[in-house]
Amino acid sequence: MHPAQGRSWLCAVRDFCEQGMLLTGAGASRSLTSTGANPNRGDAIAVHFSVPTPTGQKHFRTQATIARMLDSGNGIGVLFEEGLPKDAFDALLEFGVASGLSARDAAPGQEQADEQAAPADASAGAGAA
Repeated sequence: MHPAQGRSWLCAVRDFCEQGMLLTGAGASRSLTSTGANPNRGDAIAVHFSVPTPTGQKHFRTQATIARMLDSGNGIGVLFEEGLPKDAFDALLEFGVASGLSARDAAPGQEQADEQAAPADASAGAGAA
């Protein structure tokens, strides 16, 4: 995740649906607050994430709005105003099914897919953020 101020935050996609994601971090020196970001509900952010596939990593970049801050300060819920791009949603869903984290019938039309653990990288390159 790339906030408007502070350093990028390395996090993981813990859950997702077509309208949003739950992003969580490792805590301590890698927490969201340690980045100096000072994020608030309603802030616009850039999200970059990678999804493992049989042919290598697929990288996605999109814009989101912070919809929820977790009490621990080490997680946020984000809203995609125009929805998660279909190719990104499909890649996350395929990863979830292939890794046994979600069922195929949790696909489009359902509110959410089961918990996901696709790496999230807030830096300009690896994982998802």
